[in-house]
Amino acid sequence: MFDVASGVLTALVLVAASFGYGSALLHFAGARSRRMPVAISAGAGLALLTALCGWLVAFGLFSRAAGLMALVPGLGWLALRAARDPPRPPRRPGSSELALVAVTSLIFAPRVLGAFNVAKVNRCDDWGAYYHLPKLLLESGALEEPFGFRRLGTLGVAPLLQSYFVPLWPTAGVRVTDAVLGGLLVWGVARSLPSLAVQRPSTVRVEALGLVGCVLSLSVPVTNASPLLLPLGSALLLLWLSTALVHGEEPAPGRAALAVCWGLSAAFLTGFRTSNVVFPALLGISG
Repeated sequence: MFDVASGVLTALVLVAASFGYGSALLHFAGARSRRMPVAISAGAGLALLTALCGWLVAFGLFSRAAGLMALVPGLGWLALRAARDPPRPPRRPGSSELALVAVTSLIFAPRVLGAFNVAKVNRCDDWGAYYHLPKLLLESGALEEPFGFRRLGTLGVAPLLQSYFVPLWPTAGVRVTDAVLGGLLVWGVARSLPSLAVQRPSTVRVEALGLVGCVLSLSVPVTNASPLLLPLGSALLLLWLSTALVHGEEPAPGRAALAVCWGLSAAFLTGFRTSNVVFPALLGISG
């Protein structure tokens, strides 16, 4: 029970720190973060957090304590912003919105709980090849594995995020990371899609698209222990940013901020697997 409470707290702190990093990024880039959906800001902030921690990994300085300390600036900025500009009280949701959120929860919760049940080894793939990477990162401070075949295609974003959960669940933490953070990212970005068409979309449409995103994510096949939902959410994030850059009406500072978020998100997606670089490359060529 204590581990579950610690895991929930870890996820909440990670999400809050990511939103803080995203808000700070948009502020210093000259964009108006009020107009940016929360999920988009948090997704860009998560990409910025992993980029900053990547320098610690590059020099072999990453640790559990260093990873937790990296969350402090994001949390600090979020607290400062809340003190200077308190958020508006949320509107009371209607019955339709509550029903959509309830159905979404029925998809999200079993997926997270199912992540604790460590699946058997897939006969068609090397399932256990990914479990040791976050442990290696926490124990050595880096991901130096010169003879590791999986390191040829895994740049380190997944082990970095998994290192926040693996101390709580040595094996299941690898899958829990993707189920929690990836599920939230897919749901959040899907909810943000209506904001591309209208500035203030109806909450029913927002929650409906969030549900559609969660349902469609169930069709992604699970082949091994590498993340699936996090790359999917990152791809949706890139699509949102690309659409906002091409068809949006943001002023120059806002477009510059979107471009920075696009670059961070592209690096974030590629960091899960090097073959993912094809997606941002195609978006860049087509844009």
